[in-house]
Amino acid sequence: MHYLLMPRKIMLLLLKKMDNLTKNKYEKFAGEMLRMLREQRKLTQVEVAELLGVSHTTISKIERGEWNFTVNFLFAYIEKLGFFLFIQDKEANTTLAENMRNRWFKDHSDN
Repeated sequence: MHYLLMPRKIMLLLLKKMDNLTKNKYEKFAGEMLRMLREQRKLTQVEVAELLGVSHTTISKIERGEWNFTVNFLFAYIEKLGFFLFIQDKEANTTLAENMRNRWFKDHSDN
């Protein structure tokens, strides 16, 4: 598994943008994040679509915020691209995030 790593400056800008979103714009923000994951893996929309068993048109609509997808689809997308997702309270400190990552890897290691 890999983490989505990005410079702190970019992450802070994304978090600020997320705070300013209205309810109907979350799909667009999520689509932008999924596009970033795809691009970090240097995959095309067609390649991701094949991994997920959907059309490349669906991936395009998701990345533009024009498709309301399920949580199951979100987790499948992230997993197929080899990333790990966890949710953290904005106010939480780094220690909490590290503990969550460590616990996840311990629970999912190939022992």
